[in-house]
Amino acid sequence: MNKISFKIENHEIQLAVASAGKEYVYYDNVIVSEKLSIFKPSSTHHFEAIENGKTTKYDVTFRPTLSLLAQCVVKRNNVVVKKDVICSLTPGLLRIYFFFFSLAYLTLSILPFLITRRSSYDNLSISRYDLNYLTLLYGDFGTVGIAFIFGILFLSFSFFLITILVKLPNLVTTVLWIRIGLMIASSPWAVAKLIQSQPFLSDKLYETVALRVVTIWFCWFLLEHSKAVSKMLKLQQSLVTHLTRIPEKASGTATQQMLASVPEG
Repeated sequence: MNKISFKIENHEIQLAVASAGKEYVYYDNVIVSEKLSIFKPSSTHHFEAIENGKTTKYDVTFRPTLSLLAQCVVKRNNVVVKKDVICSLTPGLLRIYFFFFSLAYLTLSILPFLITRRSSYDNLSISRYDLNYLTLLYGDFGTVGIAFIFGILFLSFSFFLITILVKLPNLVTTVLWIRIGLMIASSPWAVAKLIQSQPFLSDKLYETVALRVVTIWFCWFLLEHSKAVSKMLKLQQSLVTHLTRIPEKASGTATQQMLASVPEG
């Protein structure tokens, strides 16, 4: 379960979304509201707190975005005080997505090589026409070499995602933006090649357009969630660093006090 936390008037508020779709609102480490909102377009949590001797009303709204992130808006006495997004995916789930995405691209890039090594297509479950169609569907400008490169990159992300998101977060987003750009740029070429093919099958054209749109959206989905997870990991790392420095500062202060209390001579 991923969380974001912030302070308002010296009080800590935490917002959390579980992978199952359950939302939590914490006020000073106490759960003040929780809801399950899988099939709802948005949900609003209401709670009250005593601050400076006065009753303060809070409204927290969770709304899914097109990339399936949870957009959060916090209002205090009907005034917006915080806007942020929460990723419901854990780093482990994100790694699994990258792993299976890499398998799809690696399979596409290796399959033509394996087929061309065979003297006949009779004993294969995939025909040359189907192979050309797969190349048009996922390949870029008739080559599957690019798919192999992206397959290797996505596979490396699946194994070293946490380290990369902490130290090199722009690497993941840059690779995904390039993948999206190539898919968009090569789509007119793929559609034109499919229209010129003989025989022309309209259902294949619709499948090509639909699956390319889904692939582009999935790359954007991975991109947005990678940015959110990277932000969360950096906040956790900074919090751990801050907590480890507190005992050091306290120890240093105590040592200075002891030295100051020792009489000279």
